[in-house]
Amino acid sequence: MFAEFNWTEPGLDEFLILLFNFGNLLAVIAFAVRGPITLRALAVLGTGMQAIFYAYIDGDPIWFGLFWKVLMAVVALSFMLLLIYERMGRQFAPEVRPFVNALDILTPGQLQRLIRAGEVRRASSERGLLLQGQKPTELYYLLAGRAQVLKDGKRIDLQAEAFLGEISFISGGAATADVVVQPGAVYLAWSVDELNALLEKEASIDIAVRGLMNHDLARKVASQPLSTNLLPAGTEGLPEAQQATG
Repeated sequence: MFAEFNWTEPGLDEFLILLFNFGNLLAVIAFAVRGPITLRALAVLGTGMQAIFYAYIDGDPIWFGLFWKVLMAVVALSFMLLLIYERMGRQFAPEVRPFVNALDILTPGQLQRLIRAGEVRRASSERGLLLQGQKPTELYYLLAGRAQVLKDGKRIDLQAEAFLGEISFISGGAATADVVVQPGAVYLAWSVDELNALLEKEASIDIAVRGLMNHDLARKVASQPLSTNLLPAGTEGLPEAQQATG
């Protein structure tokens, strides 16, 4: 079909062929773009150009091609607008900003779902969150203030922007130390069962949260390593980073 066109004196058909190919090029570029909004914007432009080709080539619409290209463009545009709404229309409370900044690889919508799955709490007095030997029902993230790990008469101070109880969450076992937060501490608390349900449902959130846990554990070990006599029997085989907190 393309051989019939006059490329020396291009007209509408030749313009449509160029438009079709440029649309395909944009679609290919979209697959190489990391930004979700940019990707969808390129997809909308690319499929839109292809739709114009199917609508006007040879003077008669090619309906099956036009239908699928319009559908693809509508879907891509809808999700692009949803992402823009999530980024511009939602604000995070100041107290959860440390957690949001630590997981900035997630979209605002994903962060909202993760934060809504938990609860922001403030300690008016010293409060125990984890008890050695007992399996926790909640996972915590310290947003502000201080916490302490207590075991065998030894005390380790923890600063804000750290998980509390992540080893128990990862292993599914009992806490390996007592953990208390100091007066004025602000922290996020999740039900272990509800958080696991969310992570099983949304793989990207699961990967991001577990990646932050690993980074947090490594930071704790590097800043204030614990000797192995603080560990319960049977934990010596755990990676060093995972021996830091209960």
